[in-house]
Amino acid sequence: MLRGQLAGLVHWSESPFVRQFQLLLGESPMRYLVRQRLHAACKNPSLKTACDFEYSGEMIEQMLLGLVAYRGGKKIAYDGAAGKVTNCPEANALLSRKYRAGWSLNG
Repeated sequence: MLRGQLAGLVHWSESPFVRQFQLLLGESPMRYLVRQRLHAACKNPSLKTACDFEYSGEMIEQMLLGLVAYRGGKKIAYDGAAGKVTNCPEANALLSRKYRAGWSLNG
C-alpha cells in the first residue's frame, strides 16, 4: 500500500463482461441485481431489499444521536421509547425544531 506523497488514484477499467452486460441489458450488473432483488422483495414480503429500511432507519438514528452528543459536549443516555435524552436537557432541544409559520410536520 502506498502512503503519503507516493499515494495516488488508481484507474479502474471495466471488464469485458461488464461492457457486454451493459450493451445487452442497458444497465450495469450491480444495478440489474439490485433492481431484481427489489422486485422480488415487493412480491415476497419475507425477502429483504438491498436497502433495508429497518436497518437504515436505526443506523441514521444512531448517527444523528452521535451528532447530538457531540453538540451537547458529553455522553448522552437516550430513551428510544420516549424519544428523549434523559441526562442532558440541552440535548433534548436538538431533537426537534420549531417550524416557521406555514410549515409543519405532522406525526
